[in-house]
Amino acid sequence: MKVLMIVPDLVVGGVTTVVLNIINGLKKRNIEVKLVSLFDHCEVDIENIDYQTLGLQSIFDIPKSIIQMRKIIDSFKPDLVHSHTLYSHLLIFFCSYIKKNYKLIASDHGTYTAKLKFYKRM
Repeated sequence: MKVLMIVPDLVVGGVTTVVLNIINGLKKRNIEVKLVSLFDHCEVDIENIDYQTLGLQSIFDIPKSIIQMRKIIDSFKPDLVHSHTLYSHLLIFFCSYIKKNYKLIASDHGTYTAKLKFYKRM
């Protein structure tokens, strides 16, 4: 089985801790994992993880990032894609709109409020 994890960045915090714990657990079960971050911010040790960044810097980089993400998906051929937080969800949504040959899990981490109707639709 192959799992592709998508995060906005790898700064020290809750999302990064959860993702790294999941990756370590999957690797113990001999599951192949690739980690992709949208932005270049990396503050944690990812020495033993297959890692790639899309290098998003502005809204104008989004079309290029969608193409990059699609290439990563096509070459890695994951069975499962697990996205974390809003920006990752949106990017993988646009990548999956054309062709989706994997299961998708979208995990949100503490950003839901009743006032944000967008999260109810997600």
